[in-house]
Amino acid sequence: MRSMKTNRGRTQRKACDCPYVKASILLVDDDSNTLAGYRQLLTEDGFQVTVASSGIEALRLLQGQAFDLIIADWHMPVMDGIQLLVAVRRLYPMTPFLMVTAYGDSIGRAAIDHGAEACLTKPFPYALLAEKIAEILHRLPAAPAVGR
Repeated sequence: MRSMKTNRGRTQRKACDCPYVKASILLVDDDSNTLAGYRQLLTEDGFQVTVASSGIEALRLLQGQAFDLIIADWHMPVMDGIQLLVAVRRLYPMTPFLMVTAYGDSIGRAAIDHGAEACLTKPFPYALLAEKIAEILHRLPAAPAVGR
């Protein structure tokens, strides 16, 4: 993501410089405002975004569609982000997973230990999320989402 000054002095967002802007992202969070906000920003940056409001819903979506990246919150009812991560690693081991949490380093370490590519601690600026997405997608083979 880039920023530029408009003629009125305000900063305006420019699309992500990420070469993977057609990548499909599954965004999982039980907070509808978070889902809506990040869905809008990621879509504006050219990503194909599907949202799920729970880990169970995410697993149902994964049965019918491959995703290039899963971004999930840790703190969700019924199935938390670590439980979702463990299920994703068992069922779709090649699908990259980015955990987000407001609960700090111990959750981040647990997420990494369970196979997440990275963990971001809330609150974080969108630019950091965009940078982490680009970093993760850059490591993918030439044809992401193939052979999950």
